Amino acid sequence: MDRRKLVQGILGALFVLFLLVLVLKFKPQQEMPAPAPPPEGGRGVEGSLSATGFRFVEENGSSVVYDLTAKRVTEAMDGGKLLEDPVIVFPGQGKAVGRKGSFDPAAKTCRIWDDARLDHAGGWQASSSAFRVTPEGEMVSEGPVQITRGELSGSAELLRYNRDTQMANLEGSVRFRQGESTLACQRVQADFASHTGHLSGPVVLTGKQGTVRAPQGTLLIGSDNRIKGVILGTPCVGQGPKASFSARTLQADLGKDGQITAIHLQEKAEISTPGPPASTLHTRFVDLKPRPQAGWDWSAPDPLEIDREGALVTAPSGRGTLPGKGSWTARLTGPVNGKENRGTFSGQAAELTAEEWTLTGHARVDRA
Repeated sequence: MDRRKLVQGILGALFVLFLLVLVLKFKPQQEMPAPAPPPEGGRGVEGSLSATGFRFVEENGSSVVYDLTAKRVTEAMDGGKLLEDPVIVFPGQGKAVGRKGSFDPAAKTCRIWDDARLDHAGGWQASSSAFRVTPEGEMVSEGPVQITRGELSGSAELLRYNRDTQMANLEGSVRFRQGESTLACQRVQADFASHTGHLSGPVVLTGKQGTVRAPQGTLLIGSDNRIKGVILGTPCVGQGPKASFSARTLQADLGKDGQITAIHLQEKAEISTPGPPASTLHTRFVDLKPRPQAGWDWSAPDPLEIDREGALVTAPSGRGTLPGKGSWTARLTGPVNGKENRGTFSGQAAELTAEEWTLTGHARVDRA
């Protein structure tokens, strides 16, 4: 071999060997970047999918049943969805809100909790620890519920509200307060479509004018969903500071401030005052209206009978007062007829005061 070629071969081999040693000795380290957090909409380490801005619309034909939105949704592997700040809007009826929620698309059920609240289009609100939306169109509280509407407040152990029928059921220790009037019963069924409701008793209506008790009753609801009155019976009894009464049914009219504006005693109405002198009015119907200071004005359009310390008086109709202090008064239209242990008396009209009867128009007294 040529000396020159031999030297070139040796030098080439040494150069290759040098490069090989250099590579093996100084092999660069390949550093991997730290794993980045999953992006919005990516899967986390717990096998869930999180994203912001969630919306689900339930439709029935061309109409929207409800529109569910949430600030953030986390989707579990079982298909369920956990919601943050969910809002369920029921077009034309109101909405349900809470801090937390869950949604099952397959079962079409939704649950909201943590400051859960229902806002009805009629102006009332209901709050509870949690509410559940069912496929049947019901909103059901999962615990005691508090209800407010303007000056009206109430509570119950359970609320069920059907969005389709606008029927609300309150069950267990139901209480309502409006102004100085309170209503207590065991169950309320309110129909906001027909503006009526049923009370299951015992029913107790209390105000500064007295207390009324009955086994059941009916709510009278205005077009603005305000409680306009209550019908109680059968029978109902009442006790006030200066009088007691009873009847087969009683209707109490309520003003916007919750005060009783009128009471109507219907069928076998009876009003008694302890006196002195003790007096009792018997008739078919009696209307009572509160006086500005105290007491009541009463009127009886049908035949009546007044029993006052042994004197029994009958008349076709009458009116008078039940004052807050002292004895009651009466003005009777004739013919008026009466009897007592001393004889009988009659007249075209009569007036009863705290002390005596006064007869007018063809007055006649016959002593026994």
